[in-house]
Amino acid sequence: MDVNVEEAMWSVLQRFGLDCKKLAVYKPEDAHNIAEQVCHELGWICDCTHDEIVRSWLCRVKTDEP
Repeated sequence: MDVNVEEAMWSVLQRFGLDCKKLAVYKPEDAHNIAEQVCHELGWICDCTHDEIVRSWLCRVKTDEP
């Protein structure tokens, strides 16, 4: 696969203004809904891999942001 999945997904979030501080308000349970929207924007079929990528970001920003 030529595309770095995480980079592509992160760039979509940034285009919509979701940086680490704004992601910190979401819960890990929101990962599926966020992943679905990102995948839709990219024209991808959303699967559990995409959910896990977003879930890991949400968990990481919770520990990084006060």
